[in-house]
Amino acid sequence: MLVSQAVDSRAKPLLRRIKRHVWAPTHTFVAATGRGAEGVLGEELSALGLVAASAEPGAVEFEGRLTDLYRCNLESRLAERIWWRLLDCRDRGSGHLASRLAELPWEALLGPGFDLEVSVTGPGLDQAARQRLAALVQKSYAALRGAGPGPTEAPPQRLLLRRAERRWRLGLDSSGERLHRRGYRLDAARAPLRETLGAAVLTLAGYGPLRPLWDPMCGSGTLLIEAAQVARDMAPGRGRAFAFQTWANFREATWRHLIKRAGDRVRPACPAPIVGLDRHPAAVRATQDNARRAGVAADLRVGRGDFFDLEPIGGPPGLVVVNPPYGQRLRLTKSPAGFYGLLGRHLRRCFPGWRAAVLVPALELAGALALGSAASHVLKSGGRRIFLVTADLDRD
Repeated sequence: MLVSQAVDSRAKPLLRRIKRHVWAPTHTFVAATGRGAEGVLGEELSALGLVAASAEPGAVEFEGRLTDLYRCNLESRLAERIWWRLLDCRDRGSGHLASRLAELPWEALLGPGFDLEVSVTGPGLDQAARQRLAALVQKSYAALRGAGPGPTEAPPQRLLLRRAERRWRLGLDSSGERLHRRGYRLDAARAPLRETLGAAVLTLAGYGPLRPLWDPMCGSGTLLIEAAQVARDMAPGRGRAFAFQTWANFREATWRHLIKRAGDRVRPACPAPIVGLDRHPAAVRATQDNARRAGVAADLRVGRGDFFDLEPIGGPPGLVVVNPPYGQRLRLTKSPAGFYGLLGRHLRRCFPGWRAAVLVPALELAGALALGSAASHVLKSGGRRIFLVTADLDRD
């Protein structure tokens, strides 16, 4: 038998298993996000044509096929990571879990040759128990890994085994690096805001591409760049790689089609002005460099200046978003409440008739802004709670 014939004889059964276990069925996926963004993430998934099944703190489940997993990684602005649920079974002891893990068609899911990073979470599990359970997952994959051609050059595959409500759930990370890492932000300047959190702020504030947007304390430009990409309908994942591209079941032609379709719909320019301001030259340079890498430099007007020197803005009303650098500017006043009071007054003076969205580190400071009938949303940034205050501005 020729070598090529031998390879083909092994490849055909594997392809049949991939079609049967991976390409044909509908699967459950879990989109992880920051706390407070679950509602808008569910709406985003629905807008993408995906069926959101349920939500829990920090995550939204949805149903779909493998193509939908690709699309969600490519298109979602709000998800931090997309998990593929490989196993969902009752907790009937470690023996039962081991038998269910052994039934997984690893050759159709991953293929041989990968290293695995297995995390285990759940109430009542000490370190020793988590290590034993992680070893069960490793063992279920070990026979296939040993039969493979040797380690791949791909990064380790990340799996999460989670116990909750007397059930075991095993998820495979399809994203690789967190999805907020779009690839454009190398210069973080001060108080960096994650790209996914920036997108959530814009969504909760009701940003629309036809209205002007200002960020008068723009830092490294995350809010400006995310807004420009929304306005031009640029898929946030178009310029990066994903873990699913290394799997044995990866469909290269399908992925290329999704990338092409996303590229074909990009608008040539933003339909309304997007303007940034910062008093620090390094922040202005970082914003400009990040925007260039993101492909939206021509869509932004960014300059150096102090928000508190700003004169009233003319033209049609839009959205003004502010993420003050906590701590540094508070030297301008005797108290944080005084600073936010000054900030609120200057917003009303400069942006009458506009909608404002301000991030504050504590709920009591939201009242100090005195923005009238304001709404607040609790979010998470860097492990700490922050509050997004949104309001329509009236003239003093």
